[in-house]
Amino acid sequence: MPNRKESTLKHWYSTLTALVLLLGITAGQAAEIKIGFVDVERIRRESAPAERASKQLEKEFAPRAQELQRREAQIKTLQSQLEKDAVTMSETERRSKEQELARMSVDFQRMQREYREDLNIRRNQELASLF
Repeated sequence: MPNRKESTLKHWYSTLTALVLLLGITAGQAAEIKIGFVDVERIRRESAPAERASKQLEKEFAPRAQELQRREAQIKTLQSQLEKDAVTMSETERRSKEQELARMSVDFQRMQREYREDLNIRRNQELASLF
């Protein structure tokens, strides 16, 4: 009768042999399997229809972008004028300029937010039509 040590050793060898065979078969089958992926973002950015849509959106939103740049420049000019001349201005004039600057800043932020929202909506519409 085989002792316990021999039985355990035989079991160990059979398990190891089965594992090696299984790995050999799996590795051979894995060589035949090809896995790929589609980079949808890259297609959205670099495909010809996507580039046309992007150029159309730039053209459509260019006037609003220019208006935002013009308003931003006005705000910066007023802010620098206020900083430079604050000491020589009367209290009323300074307060008036500060209020005007605050109003312009709030309007600018609102316009900027609306611009981004409208641009995102249109971009999503264009991308939806592509796909």
